[in-house]
Amino acid sequence: RRQAAHDLIETLSPRQREVLKQLAAGKLNKQIAYDLGISERTVKMHRAAVLSALGVRTSADAIRLAIEAGY
Repeated sequence: RRQAAHDLIETLSPRQREVLKQLAAGKLNKQIAYDLGISERTVKMHRAAVLSALGVRTSADAIRLAIEAGY
């Protein structure tokens, strides 16, 4: 199960993985945008792409997968 979660997360782009890691760290969209030097809207787009790519509906589900994968 851990390997399956890891493989799924590896399909994300490096930027999407970075956004997911920061979400898992409890940061807000605004904080992530500032840290990465991108707009908050871009963070929201990456977040939506992450949810879609992982096949989950909520950020909490995506974070759970990231934790299972060891991120």
